[in-house]
Amino acid sequence: MDGVSFEVDEGAALGIVGESGCGKTSLGIAVMRLLPSNVQRFDGGIYLDGQDLQRLSKEEFRRTIRWKKIAMVFQGAMNSLNPVMRVGDQVAEPLLVASDIGRKGAMARVSDLLEMVGLPREAAQRYPHELSGGMKQRILIAMALILNPRLLIMDEPTSALDVSVQAQIMNLIKRLKVQLNLSVIFITHDIALASDICDTVCVMYAGELAEIGTAETILKEPRHPYAQLLLSSIPRLRGRAKPAYIPGDTPDLVTPPPGCRFHPRCPYVFEPCRIRSPGPFPLGGAHLARCWLLQDSKHGPDQA
Repeated sequence: MDGVSFEVDEGAALGIVGESGCGKTSLGIAVMRLLPSNVQRFDGGIYLDGQDLQRLSKEEFRRTIRWKKIAMVFQGAMNSLNPVMRVGDQVAEPLLVASDIGRKGAMARVSDLLEMVGLPREAAQRYPHELSGGMKQRILIAMALILNPRLLIMDEPTSALDVSVQAQIMNLIKRLKVQLNLSVIFITHDIALASDICDTVCVMYAGELAEIGTAETILKEPRHPYAQLLLSSIPRLRGRAKPAYIPGDTPDLVTPPPGCRFHPRCPYVFEPCRIRSPGPFPLGGAHLARCWLLQDSKHGPDQA
């Protein structure tokens, strides 16, 4: 990831969208400071209430920030749950480690959380294989909320669920966001899904933020060619226009292309794109896009 910068307001949701391999999950893991120890370079600032979390030692971050102020719901519920432990014990574990509340108090908190996420209290006694995909996803959300974090990072929490269960989980996330005044970073490859919950949307490509703006702006007036092509790939309920596709593949981030990283696939490519990395250029308010066609914000590619 290079030059990634964004803000998440209290009680607001920010969506990170893009194709597989563009760096969405790596971004969430970086915020949680869970990148592998052999990562080549990890610098910049992560600020919470004005405090630069990068200045904290690993132990200070683990003890005071991770799960207490920032928690994450990882992709793939079954892979995140221990198959030989009852789910109630797994939800309670962070609370037992972080406080002296005792097992009885911890399990009472677990029961309350299960009800909050729409599960019966007796679900705490079940093993992961006894639960449906939607129930397992709710367990992960309860686990992330056990220490009352202020920021919740959700990595494609509905990707393995059918449409009806997906809608239930999205409604749950929206309800918890309001009920708990949660700030949310919602990672997904589905830009339409992000628009259902997010106030701000970041379109990510090849480890960079291609475009960032309000959800309404990104959906109605995308300015970066990649954001336009992403939107044009979504099937429409009305109209005869067929979904488009983006030619080519995402680049290898070990050796990204020079200049604009999207230029090998861009229909509007011209000479500067192949040589220098663009922007990001301001487009009014908090709307930014990384494209040479937008160097003068009055001009840019027609929407696809």
